[in-house]
Amino acid sequence: MDSGAFEVLVGGSSRDLPLKQSLTFEGLVRGHAKLTRYSLFGDLAKHPRGRPVYEQFLRGALNQAPESAKVGTTAEEAAAKKARDTLIVFMNEMPLCKLVLTSQGQFSEEALQGILQAVNEEAPAR
Repeated sequence: MDSGAFEVLVGGSSRDLPLKQSLTFEGLVRGHAKLTRYSLFGDLAKHPRGRPVYEQFLRGALNQAPESAKVGTTAEEAAAKKARDTLIVFMNEMPLCKLVLTSQGQFSEEALQGILQAVNEEAPAR
């Protein structure tokens, strides 16, 4: 939860809110949740050590997509962009373990476990 002032309103309906209280919340320093094989591919993008892996994997997937070829017309370019955007949305919502199954042997369970171990390593104390 973010830090800040919040107003809590309670009542029987949005037109009848007789109880009102202001709260101030001091947020905690946010850590990053441990990623597992069931975390979503998009969760890698939100993790500081996972972001480079996310970008590299996504670049590889987009380069292999048929839409990545040069296109000529504006309509073809728009269709190619829509296909790339759709692929990104689809991949972001995919559990990491499914990448192993859909990679046609290019991405192994061992590689996934190595990535998870590296991403989840504790940063050394300063």
